[in-house]
This record gives sequence, C-alpha cells and structure tokens, in this order.
Amino acid sequence: MNEYDYEQLGELCNNFDLVGYVSQFCELKGRGPEYSTSCLRHKDINPSLFLNSENNRWYCHSCHTKGTILQWLMYQEGLSYKEAINKLQDLTGKEIREVVPTTSMKIFKEMQSLNHEEEPVVREILSESYLDQFEIIEGEPHEWIEEGISPEMIKKYDIRIDPKGNRIVYGVYDANGNLIGAKGRTRFASYQLLGIKKYKNYLKVGTTDYLQGMKQNLPNIKAKKSMIVVEGLKSVMKIDQWGYDTGVAMETSYLNDAQAKIIIASGCNEVTFAFDQDVTYANALKSANKVKKWTNCYIILDKNGLLKPKDSPCDEGREVWEQLYRERIRII
Repeated sequence: MNEYDYEQLGELCNNFDLVGYVSQFCELKGRGPEYSTSCLRHKDINPSLFLNSENNRWYCHSCHTKGTILQWLMYQEGLSYKEAINKLQDLTGKEIREVVPTTSMKIFKEMQSLNHEEEPVVREILSESYLDQFEIIEGEPHEWIEEGISPEMIKKYDIRIDPKGNRIVYGVYDANGNLIGAKGRTRFASYQLLGIKKYKNYLKVGTTDYLQGMKQNLPNIKAKKSMIVVEGLKSVMKIDQWGYDTGVAMETSYLNDAQAKIIIASGCNEVTFAFDQDVTYANALKSANKVKKWTNCYIILDKNGLLKPKDSPCDEGREVWEQLYRERIRII
C-alpha cells in the first residue's frame, strides 16, 4: 500500500466540507452543526447516519462505521484506499505527497494499532445545562473541603451535589471536551454495609476512553508538554492547588489502550504516573510501558513508607507529595 504524508492527509480531511459534499447526493435533515441522512451501506427506514459540520465527521448508529471524508469514500462509496486518495485529490485539487516510511510513521502506526479494551459506545453530546439538575452549594462538599481541597478547586472542576442521591457529582467529558455524562460519589460512609455503589454514572458511558480533568487542564498540558496521571479526580484537584496543574485521572487503577492513545496524541515530553499505594509496581509498570516509547515516563514510588496502604501519593499533604514527586523513577 502506498504511504502518504499523514499530516497533510489529516489536514485535508479535517478541513474538507463533508456536509456540503454529501448533500449533493443525499437528502440531509436538520441544521448546523448536526445533520442526519440514510446510510448507504444498509436499508435505513429511519436516518441513522449523522454528519457534523464543525468537525467534518460522520457516524452511523446502525452499522457503527465512522470517520472523515476518506472513510466516507471507502466505506460508503466502496472505493479502495488508493481510489479514495485519488478521488480526494480530485475533490480538493491538491496532490497528496507520497513518502518513504520513516521511524516516526512506524510509531504512528503502532499507536493506531492500540485496541480499545471495551467496545466503543455511541453517546449523546450533552449541553452543559444537563449538570444544572445538580446543586452548587457554598461550603460543599464539606468532606472534600475538610480534606484540604480549596473552594477554588471545587469551582474550577464544577463539583456539585445530588441531595436526593446523597452524592458528590462532577461532569464526565470525552477526549474532545464534550460533556457526555455525570458521575456521583456516595457520601454515605458506610456505603458498603448499605449495599450502595461508591461511584455511579448517571448516564451510560461505557468504555473509559477519556481522562478526567483533561478538559480543565489541557491548556496547561499543552503549554508545559507535561502530564501527571492519577487514579481519581480528587487527586487531580489536590495537586492542582499546589501548582501541579497538568493532572488527569484514569478513574481506575490501570491505563487502558484508549487512554494511552490520548496521552500519546498530547505530545507531552514527560508523563508521570502517580498510582495509589494498593497498585503494585509491576502493575504500574504495565501501564507506563504503553506510552514510554513516545515520552519520558516516570512512576512515583513510595520507597520510604510515607503513605498508608491505600493512600494516593497526595493524601498525606503537600510536603509528602513534593518529596515523592522529586524522587520519582524514570522508566527506561
């Protein structure tokens, strides 16, 4: 298969007026930025294919095909990769450069080959007003504030309260910063005895193909080309108020392939993993190994017994955190 300059190809696809092109031979319903039409791949009584005029992408909810103009030409019009490239050149009037495969392109292909560990879920992009069903209460959540999280951090991460469900609530955002749901942490101390889940997703989210805190901290991550990866959003907030404002949370104790892709795509020069104490070094290393080819990778390790058995590295205060961060281990 011919190799093409994927940066040029990506730019062409991202800026191609997909809605304008498809409207020439498909009847579109709706108005910007989202339109619907019938999928060309199967019988479609109710339009199941959606196009977005802002990001020039399409997605079929029935057959789960998606992509840019390039994928449209291949999947919807049945062209081969080479034929699709040729047609894209005709449509744009631009010649797409062929290149000799380089080390960087091989790395890009390796990154593309990472598989999601769960099937992707079709999600609705929500308005920010969705979160208005939950309350913003001054001085709450008091338990987080008593742990030392400042009101400024509560505001920055838009922490809310669900009085009816007695949960601390925050928004869930996808890798593009779109609101896709809300997550609630129970406030019942004896939740296990009561048979209550510690965390609850108010809407089905499916695979964790996002990093919590990315929406708030992406400008800092881009500016500093650095990222600190922790397990939970509360840890992101704690270190943020100490000046470590490039934190993101996996919402679990391991890094999955979808999250690894996000980290690689961020272009960071260094990534530090700060797992909770109950994660073994061997398991922490498995997560770090997923991204170490593309960035300088570090793991925080409590070599001096500064933390309790289930602590996160920031649970014993700023001084302990900063010592652990200074003594982090480089992964070669």
